[in-house]
This record gives sequence, C-alpha cells and structure tokens, in this order.
Amino acid sequence: MLFLVTALVLATALTVGLIANRWVRPFAKTEVQGVKLELLVSPLLTLTVLLLSFVLVQAFSSYNRVRVAEGREASRLAFEYEVAGYYPDDVALPMQEALICYGRSVVNVEWPTLAEGTSLHPLPTAWAEQVDTSLAEINASGETGQPYGVLITADRDRGEGRRLRLTEVEPSVPTAVSVLMIIVTAAALAAIATFTLPYVSRRVQIGALTVMLVVFTAMHWTIWEIDHKFEGVVQVEPTDLRLLTGAMSDQFAERHPEVVLPCDERGEPL
Repeated sequence: MLFLVTALVLATALTVGLIANRWVRPFAKTEVQGVKLELLVSPLLTLTVLLLSFVLVQAFSSYNRVRVAEGREASRLAFEYEVAGYYPDDVALPMQEALICYGRSVVNVEWPTLAEGTSLHPLPTAWAEQVDTSLAEINASGETGQPYGVLITADRDRGEGRRLRLTEVEPSVPTAVSVLMIIVTAAALAAIATFTLPYVSRRVQIGALTVMLVVFTAMHWTIWEIDHKFEGVVQVEPTDLRLLTGAMSDQFAERHPEVVLPCDERGEPL
C-alpha cells in the first residue's frame, strides 16, 4: 500500500511540475537575481539521492542481520543435535526430539507469523524449554563434562540467533523517515520539472523526467521490500533451518525407526 501511495505521489508531483513549467518556461533563465538556476534546484536532487542511499544501506543492513541470525540459529541447532547424541538414549532422545520439533515449529509456524509483526511465537519457546529441561537433568546427574559445556554454549548461541532474528521483525525505517523520503523526492521531481530551461526540448524534458520517476520509484520500492524482511518478493526464507531440520529428521528416523517424534511435520505437538 505504501509503495502505491509513493508511486502516485511522485507521479502527481511530476505532472504538477510539467504543468507549472508551461508558465515558468518563458521566464526561465540561466540566472535568477544573480544566482544560477541550477544552484536552486540541484540541492534538492542531491538531498534526495543521499537520503535514499542512506536509508537503502540501513534497510539492507537490517535485512542482512536477519539472514546471518537465521544461519547462526540453524547451525547451532544442528550442532546441538549432534552433541546430544554423545549421551545415552534416555538423555539424548528427548533432547534430540525437542530440537527437531523446535526447528520444524520455527520454519512452519513461527516464520509465517513474522510477516504479521508477531515477534515471538510460544510453540518454539515451548520446545526450547524442553531442551532446557534435558540440560537441567544432565546437570543434576553430575555428568557435566566437556559435552555438557559444549551443549550449553550451543544452546545459548541458538537462543541468541533467534533473539537477533526476532529483534529485526519491525521495519528499520521509521514511518516519519519514509514520509520524509516521499516529500523530498516529490519536491525534487516537481522542482526539476517546473524549472527546466526553455532551450531543453519538451520531449527531452519529459523523457529524462520519466526516467528519473522510474528510478526514484524503484528505489522506494526496493527500500520497502528489503525493509519488510519477512514478506514480499525478496523476503528472507528459513532456508538453512528448513534444510538442517529436514536432515536431522531423516537421520533420527534412520537411527531410531521405532521412536515416534512428539510433533507433526509442522512442529505442533501430537
């Protein structure tokens, strides 16, 4: 919706500028009161380019943090699963089951809700608590050797990866900044269209301004898409989590064919 509003506002600003140019064109000169006309218009264009570039970098940084956090969460989940296998089945199986169900629930339940702005789904948290329960049982048994320390570290890193991912749910560009970008871009297009000098042919003027309109609109669209990381065309997908959770499920079924996981394919409890 915001993108459509932006495109409409920019197109309207350009149209208004072209209409206004019919009255300004006969009086436009290279200098106005001793100041070059270019110096009156170019700051707006420069400000527009700088603002869009800065916000684009900011939005992409947030987008990239989500990708890194998802990869970190997936790798630590798989590592935690492997280390848990060093313990006897009565300890390892409940932990590995909870880890598989955690991965499934993140991919199939929590991830789709992130586009709606829900920052924390209770289902993955419930499976993570079961992992913590298994760790507490290991600690109570006194088997706190090297595997236990590695498990604690991996579990902490997995939780940190999830936390970093969830903190980026909200768009990184505030609404006020988005509105400012639209206003500045519209003002730049209107100013350039209005104060085009008479010696520039009408076809050249309209052609160049149309290209600028397309480029600026594309920039706004790109910023919006990247900033809404869990929806749209370039949304971040839980690719690593999906692949590694699938591999963990296949390995578990191969090694323990008689054991039924406590969750379905979506990670919801049976």
